[in-house]
Amino acid sequence: KHLVSGSLINYTASEGPLDFRKALATFITNACKGDLGSCDKRCSEHHLFAVGGVSAGIELACNVFGGPPGNVVLVESPSYFLAFEIFRSHGYKIVPVPTDKKGICVDKVEGLIRSINNSSDSEIRHHG
Repeated sequence: KHLVSGSLINYTASEGPLDFRKALATFITNACKGDLGSCDKRCSEHHLFAVGGVSAGIELACNVFGGPPGNVVLVESPSYFLAFEIFRSHGYKIVPVPTDKKGICVDKVEGLIRSINNSSDSEIRHHG
């Protein structure tokens, strides 16, 4: 016999409940069409992963994608109040990215990356 994910002890799939991910994918797809005009891309529930909260999501991202201590993390500023502490606990160098009413100021990111590549470690730490 094979067990279906969660059927025996009532846990959901590790990526989160499928109905929730389908609804979220539909919402994201519709929101992107509004923002991008004739966007033909569709978000899929298979591209989404639900976590237990923001801190859990940041911690997961650090463990999966973050790499070794000393790596640089660009973080929107202002940001989630625990984000900086989570990144620091992993030993990452934090560089705040300015935001406006639409979100991250993407026009500032290239300059920040250039300054990181041309800066000493002490200059980067000063930003965090």
